[in-house]
Amino acid sequence: MITYPSFFEFMQEFVKFYAVVLANFVLPILDRIINRILLEQQRKIQDPSYNPQVIISKCWNIIRVVVDRSEYMPHHAVAIEQMMKPLFFFLADPTQISFDDDILMCIKAVIRRIKCVTPVYWEIFY
Repeated sequence: MITYPSFFEFMQEFVKFYAVVLANFVLPILDRIINRILLEQQRKIQDPSYNPQVIISKCWNIIRVVVDRSEYMPHHAVAIEQMMKPLFFFLADPTQISFDDDILMCIKAVIRRIKCVTPVYWEIFY
């Protein structure tokens, strides 16, 4: 498992600058990034002394690049929304996480890109 923050910084730049090339291949990358956030959060629950904040923050930076780029959105909006659903469950108790703002900023960016509120997002905010 990669724990170097510089790797995640590289991935952020990679999905940003090669968006045209990666347009059809970004979903597996995003899936791994989301799973890494879930894994880091699970490790934090198991070991309260563990601090995954740097890695989680770097992962969210990658997600933000994906949802902000026109090469990925709105084409992959539905798939991205489905992939991010496990992260949305953390909003039920945001005191347990440090990335509730990141979730909300990504939801906001997706809504702006697709110009509508999906049933999933409606359920979160209703």
